[in-house]
Amino acid sequence: MTISDRLVEMTAAVRARADAYAATARAMAARAADSARDGVASAASKIDAVKTPVETLEAAGHQLNALAHSTAERMLGQTVSVIQGLVSESAVRLRLLAKAADLRSAANQQVAYFDVTRERIARDLRGSYAVVTDASRNAKELAVRTYATLSSTARKAKKAAKPVRRNVVRAKKSLKVKARKAA
Repeated sequence: MTISDRLVEMTAAVRARADAYAATARAMAARAADSARDGVASAASKIDAVKTPVETLEAAGHQLNALAHSTAERMLGQTVSVIQGLVSESAVRLRLLAKAADLRSAANQQVAYFDVTRERIARDLRGSYAVVTDASRNAKELAVRTYATLSSTARKAKKAAKPVRRNVVRAKKSLKVKARKAA
């Protein structure tokens, strides 16, 4: 056996160990690249998943704004109706006072007109209450629909999102075992 053969034989174990370490490094680099790709894909999916809730909230905001404007318009109309009723009733009361022959008949006419006033006030209150209850019901329905849409979207996004983390401990053990076998 020559010296060069002896050197080749002695360095074979070192070369084998170096090859094992190189294979381990290549495998770790490949796993790191795969993990990075999976992480980027997961991030992109999560960003896409945020798009739907934003659109849902935007639509709900527009609907709520329309509801607020509609309610304000109805309430303004109701207020005008209340004021017109008050003005008309005041005019009628003043006419009754003008036609009264004496103080007693004026007082009796005013008392007799209380039923009309009570009916007008009750009608005005029912109209105002209807505006408020309609607005409340519509806002509640909008909130329930929006919540249902958002929670459904969240459930779908959660099901679609799969964990991308690999079992790092298991991978490290596997690489150590391979390196030992190669040595």
